Amino acid sequence: MTNHVPDGSRVGSWEPDDRADRILGCLLGGAVGDGFGFAVEFMRLQEILDRYGPDGLQHPQFRDDRLLVTDDTQMTMFTAEGLIRAQRRLADRGMASVEAVGWNALQRWLKTQGEEAECRFDDGWLVDDGCLWNRRAPGATCIGALRNDMPPDYRADNNSKGCGGVMRVAPAGLLEADWSDERVFELGASLASLTHGHPTGYLASGAMALIIRKLMDGSDMPTAVRSALDLLRPMDRSDETVAALEQALQFGGETGPDHRLSLKVLGEGWVAEEALAVGVYSAMQGEDFPDVFRIAANHDGDSDSTASIAGQIYGAAYGCGGLPHDWTRRLDVLEPLLILAHDLWAVGCGLETVESYPPN
Repeated sequence: MTNHVPDGSRVGSWEPDDRADRILGCLLGGAVGDGFGFAVEFMRLQEILDRYGPDGLQHPQFRDDRLLVTDDTQMTMFTAEGLIRAQRRLADRGMASVEAVGWNALQRWLKTQGEEAECRFDDGWLVDDGCLWNRRAPGATCIGALRNDMPPDYRADNNSKGCGGVMRVAPAGLLEADWSDERVFELGASLASLTHGHPTGYLASGAMALIIRKLMDGSDMPTAVRSALDLLRPMDRSDETVAALEQALQFGGETGPDHRLSLKVLGEGWVAEEALAVGVYSAMQGEDFPDVFRIAANHDGDSDSTASIAGQIYGAAYGCGGLPHDWTRRLDVLEPLLILAHDLWAVGCGLETVESYPPN
């Protein structure tokens, strides 16, 4: 392992355009939200209020002056790496299974968790970066699914709809590629189904990927959510995801709601459709990044995942300009995350072939 990322100099001369700003907003917003919510992930709301006061958690809790991320951000980063490597393979060889390359990327993440990973492709700079080698309460479903062989149909042999898929698929909506809305949705769903076999688990993830894609293309949040709903409604077993998104859309458009009451209706976020609904609602209601994180984290449930998803959505909509620098600069994965943001943008735009990514 190393403690730095090679080739980081290319980020120093980067002058982000609008699309790059949204990629940065999505990835950094998700990471800061993850770190923000991590402090209260396993606390009930009353415990949060008892510890932090009547308004709940208002600021990140730094540890040794660092904002620590969890498996949510780690897996998002390896998903992004897998997408870049798949594009590299497509450019080099004319063919690529994004899902298979994505599985290999998740196997590399599994290795960083101290697990025995069945991975023939355990190379690349990301898996060698020491800041990723931290185990911070990873989801049991993801660990269990990745210990097995890759499912031949890219669908895990379980009935889990936990949020471990939807929390990590945002990069599927960030990559600028000649993909239809249907393909972006399908990609988000299939990347999630590698670990989560329940239809709600992967359909909510497909919706998340498409929402990010539509925001990247300039849609406002209600329009982006409606685009996902239009694809979802005709699909078998989409009722849970449709109902959750419709509720989030309704609550998200209200003026001056009681967030605690709204979140009790939307759910605790341990399962995919609830995590997505809380993320959408918080991103629609928040006035800025800190407000989004505060809404998304102060509740009874999976605070790091919901705050991360909310940050990803808000960042894809508005870019990274509103992120508090004092929070972002303390991210323990900041340097590799900036590299991934740059390289997603570069590969997606076809501006360069990133040689530091093996094509598998």
